[in-house]
Amino acid sequence: MTLTEMVVASALLMASIAPIVRSMTVAQATTRKVEIKSRSLTLAQGRLAFCRAQVSSDYNTSLAVSNDDCGHDYLCTITDDLDSTCRTVVVTVGLDQDGSGSLSADEESVTLSTLIAKY
Repeated sequence: MTLTEMVVASALLMASIAPIVRSMTVAQATTRKVEIKSRSLTLAQGRLAFCRAQVSSDYNTSLAVSNDDCGHDYLCTITDDLDSTCRTVVVTVGLDQDGSGSLSADEESVTLSTLIAKY
């Protein structure tokens, strides 16, 4: 094999490997987003269950919290309209990726909402 053939073969190899490496990088980033969303969903479901239990024991208690620490840099915000017969509760959980202590719009998060009626 001549030097020219080696250079051409190397160039072809590099050209074919570049898209594979790029795809692997995209796949890794997507996997990380899915992991964050999955963990956020699990935490949000747990917080929503806690809210339901809290309201069942005392309907008039406020559930609202802002940027509550869920552990491992995950934060939770709960809003509650305190309606006297049917409350709207919204739980948002996400990873505080920038370490600011609050969730910004560009950080991955999950939002669940439910209605809780007085009985």
